[in-house]
Formats: sequence, C-alpha cells, structure tokens
Amino acid sequence: MDLDMNSGGNGRPTGVELSVLERIDDGRRAGWRVAWRTRPTLTLPSWMLRAERVQEFVEAEADPGTGAGVETEYVCWETFYGVLAPVVRTVVGTKVAAGFNAWAEGLKARAEELWRAGK
Repeated sequence: MDLDMNSGGNGRPTGVELSVLERIDDGRRAGWRVAWRTRPTLTLPSWMLRAERVQEFVEAEADPGTGAGVETEYVCWETFYGVLAPVVRTVVGTKVAAGFNAWAEGLKARAEELWRAGK
C-alpha cells in the first residue's frame, strides 16, 4: 500500500509504503503493530537513506495483580538505513526522539479526551 504524506510541513510529499500491519498475540501481550517505510527516489536512493517507523499498541494490565483493568501501552521507533543514517542520527536524532515523545503525548491526550466523552 502506498501513501503520499507531507513530510515535516515542508510541502513536499514523501512516498511511504505500509510495511507491516499485524496482530500481536504472543501469549504475553496482545495488540497491533503497524509500520511504514520510505520509498526510494531518484534523488534519495535506498543505499543512501531509507527509514522504517514502527508503532505498537499493546494491551497491558494497569496494575498487575490488582485487577485494576487494562491500559494500552504505546511504543514507537524509527530505524534509519544507508550511508547517511549516521549523519541523520547526529544532526537530528535528538529532535526525532523529542518528536516521538510529543506525538505520544498528543495521542494519549486525544485518546483520553475521547474516552471521557464516551466516544
């Protein structure tokens, strides 16, 4: 599945493709994993730089052993490949990590808002 997404608000579409959409159920945890990866282009071939972002939404016991209910654990990471990957890590690695934290906090706030509204 191909998607055209706006990358970083710079107005240029970035081609990505869905690489994983799977149910997680390994006996210890259950949920969903979704991932997408960048498509190579003429100006940025895969040997130069490519990336894959993974997000997991997994049910977890709110307070193990107390019967307090179920929460959703959210985990997100991105892996960069290619000769420019070390440059990306050095130049923007901290900003990427901060962006993931902001994304997770926003997602949490929206989910809690919808839950409180009963939607």
